[in-house]
Amino acid sequence: MVAGGLLTTGEEYPQVDWPHQFADDEVGILHLFGVHPKYRRTGISSELL
Repeated sequence: MVAGGLLTTGEEYPQVDWPHQFADDEVGILHLFGVHPKYRRTGISSELL
């Protein structure tokens, strides 16, 4: 594996008072993001994000 992450939707956070109003399916929260050390500084994270 080169890179990975954990993304959840806004449905997981109904109690959060977001500064803007969006539908739950329009909100994504990136909790984790990592790149294997051999692939750091190659631009892979920019491509994935």
